[in-house]
Amino acid sequence: MKKTFSIYIILALTIIGTSCKQKVEEKTVVVDGQEIETTESEGGLSSNTSLKDLTDEQLQQIEKDIEKAKIFAKKYSNVNEDILESKNLDLILNAWKMDQSPKKESEELVVALIGSAFGQNIVDNLDCEWKELSDEYGTDLTVIHKEYKINGFPYSSVYKAITEERDKSLDGIELIIKSKIQEAKTEMEIDVREK
Repeated sequence: MKKTFSIYIILALTIIGTSCKQKVEEKTVVVDGQEIETTESEGGLSSNTSLKDLTDEQLQQIEKDIEKAKIFAKKYSNVNEDILESKNLDLILNAWKMDQSPKKESEELVVALIGSAFGQNIVDNLDCEWKELSDEYGTDLTVIHKEYKINGFPYSSVYKAITEERDKSLDGIELIIKSKIQEAKTEMEIDVREK
């Protein structure tokens, strides 16, 4: 069964250096049998964009958050295998949003835990790596393909999934990144990263 769902990705999925002031394109892509409607900015590499390796402390914090995310996920899901895959993270986020208990985890904690798990899932499955991206809009942790200028912002994506009520957002973002990587490999329309 083909599922159609909308994901509006302007800041969550970008090609490095894109700006909201640049041309915005809406299109539908099919990835792994799912139609995904996207809105994304297109543009070239901004001269103000820089990438840095994460510090050991940042990498250790991501690892700690992933371990905590596993515990958090088990609280909100009965899935045993691949609990931290993007499609399961979407379900876990929805279950957390519906939780009315006074001991519910804070939004800030959920963004940290699920953001780390989501980012690492992309790193592990799509030949990406963690980097710190800085540009005229600020600094954020990103996961970026090791060869192409294709990246996503896991923490910002989780935050938007929560605050903007975006269902199936994380799985959709991962599928879009996968699609962009496949497109780059076959069409070479995406810039190759400098090493």
